[in-house]
Amino acid sequence: MGFTIPNIESSPSYDGQSVPDATDWAAVAATDAGNGVITGLAVTSTGTLGLGISAGQYTIGPNVYTYAGGTGVVSTASATDRKDIVTINAAGSITVTAGAASGTLGWTRASTANAPVKPAIPSGGVLLAEIYVPGTAASISSGNIIDKRVTSTTRTEVTFTRQAGFPVTGTTTGAITIANVGDVMMVGVVTGVSGITPYQNYPCQMTDTSSRVTWDTAPVAMFPSPGGSESITIWKGVSASTGTTTVTPLWSGTATSPKVIVDEMKPSAGTIFSVGVGPTGLPSVNTVDTSKASAGTAVTFPSLLAPVNGGLYWGFLFGSAAMVAGSTSGFTYTLGSGSNNLLAENPGLTPGQTYAPTATMTSGFYLGAAAVIVAQ
Repeated sequence: MGFTIPNIESSPSYDGQSVPDATDWAAVAATDAGNGVITGLAVTSTGTLGLGISAGQYTIGPNVYTYAGGTGVVSTASATDRKDIVTINAAGSITVTAGAASGTLGWTRASTANAPVKPAIPSGGVLLAEIYVPGTAASISSGNIIDKRVTSTTRTEVTFTRQAGFPVTGTTTGAITIANVGDVMMVGVVTGVSGITPYQNYPCQMTDTSSRVTWDTAPVAMFPSPGGSESITIWKGVSASTGTTTVTPLWSGTATSPKVIVDEMKPSAGTIFSVGVGPTGLPSVNTVDTSKASAGTAVTFPSLLAPVNGGLYWGFLFGSAAMVAGSTSGFTYTLGSGSNNLLAENPGLTPGQTYAPTATMTSGFYLGAAAVIVAQ
């Protein structure tokens, strides 16, 4: 695998393949943002204008995606030569985009007409290959395909360590002592709420009495129960000073029997924390991908994908009956205030692996939310 611009002296199949353009440099520059290929995703000809794309892994930003393999099709040739590109996005969709045709059929370096030019990489796409489409051609072969896969930039894998004395459980608030500046602070809140609609029944703001934490302005993950009588949310912040403080959710309605659990996690590297994605590429704040409501004794935390530099899985469940910790490898479980809410955390995720820890409960329904926290 390797990004290639053929030298004209090496006699490429077509002179135009040796002409670099802005699309080439954009693909190289995109690695600074985390876009690139880890393994596989080679593009080959399958006859006529068909393409085959092999299985592999790639990154977009901090997140790793797995592609099972598939196909693409080059559009009908133009009257003159053209350079198309093959890209893949976070959803695993392969796109073949046609470029601007040359000013003459059979363009060579001796031609006075404009050379064929590749199109820009579609937003959110990773460049895989360039396809040289000669004017009026009915098929392409291996000589028409130039590898444009740029290797994904290696990133330091980040793990997290829980500070002593955490997690702290409480009811309406959580009294804590912050150990270190620059740690990620996680808060799970579950409550019954009255007087507001189901999709508003969560804290509208997270605060702490001594202002020692810089909190996000919205939860990183949430899920209201189908009937709207309970909600569960996860909030994230970064410690700005050490010492005692009391984490205090602020409500947009009247909270009923709230329960709070607070955690402090120190990263092995990095100071900027962001949220990873679910298996389908949607952010973990998305309730469809990160929350569950079901009945029965087996419970499963939301399924989330570990990004390219690892991260922290932090999930919180609430049930209508007693919860029992599970035994999923790599996870630590903590019962919150009362026996019907449960925290599961894994501080050292393996990049590219999907995580969905399990637990049990005696009966009834449960709901939950989870987030993967990335440090950069």
